[in-house]
Amino acid sequence: IISPMPPLIGGVAISSGRLFDNLKADGYDVDSYNIRPNNKIFNSPVGLVLRFLWIPFYILFHKKYDIIHCHVSGTYRKMYIAMVRPFCFKGAKLIHTLHGDVKPLLNKRAINAMSKADKLICVQKGDSAVLPELLKSKSIDIPAFIMPKLVTDDSVPTDILYFVKNKKYPMVLFYGGVILNNQFDDLYGVNDAIDLYLYMKSKRVNIQMLLLITYKDNNENISFMKKIKERIKGEPNILLVENKNVQMLSLFRYADLYIRPTKTDGDSLAVREALCMQCHVVASDRAIRPLGTVIYSNKEEFFRLSEICISEKPEIIEQESFYNQIKNIYDAC
Repeated sequence: IISPMPPLIGGVAISSGRLFDNLKADGYDVDSYNIRPNNKIFNSPVGLVLRFLWIPFYILFHKKYDIIHCHVSGTYRKMYIAMVRPFCFKGAKLIHTLHGDVKPLLNKRAINAMSKADKLICVQKGDSAVLPELLKSKSIDIPAFIMPKLVTDDSVPTDILYFVKNKKYPMVLFYGGVILNNQFDDLYGVNDAIDLYLYMKSKRVNIQMLLLITYKDNNENISFMKKIKERIKGEPNILLVENKNVQMLSLFRYADLYIRPTKTDGDSLAVREALCMQCHVVASDRAIRPLGTVIYSNKEEFFRLSEICISEKPEIIEQESFYNQIKNIYDAC
């Protein structure tokens, strides 16, 4: 498995880590190559490039693999994998998982690179259908959601665990990063989450809110976070957690509602995790959401539907883990 891997936060790393763990537990001989290791040497633009360029040598100097499963983004990384395959794969089958929207990959170079793979897995429903004919026959839609064999609280910091376990009011959970750009200002909707809290307060609906926010340490992000902290100052029912590697899955069993007010999105692992743990989800309509998600298209709907989920607690549709579908792909290779 060539992918970002835990302890890195993010859907790709978490999904790949669980795939690795489940395969190990089922007796598969599985290895992994972490393209974004938690190492100062490699956590620089040059270091990450060198780490990626080393992939063919890693494969060449190790035992023969039957399958090499890549979770790499972008066109040029896939081109590099396609270029080195004849020299180092030693007959191994190549699988690419395409995380997020495939439309940016519908260019000649990416299509040519992906044509060298034996199988393409698209995590978004319907993405395999938009691929060119050259790739359709080898593509399949399989969401990235994989449940671990065991869910524990071991990795959750004690202050967060105390806050969610000793709640007095319904618990609303928000997780996101600070991403500010010309296309999507406040991409994850941090301010939208606080707007929801203040709306509930104005309606005299008591809730608690856990805000898990990650961001890079630069002037723009720090300024944004200062404004966020000013907005929630003096609110005892909000716990703000900054830049901590927190496993979300165990928190969902204590939460009543998970909100995902994103301006754009892929197949969100967190949405599927929440539903699987019987936590209600209200999410924006900016991506295809799994069955059971309550979807809104404007802020008024966001507030109204969130209040309904908290007060009325509608039934939650049981979610499927897609581990066995990926394992079937391996067996077919």
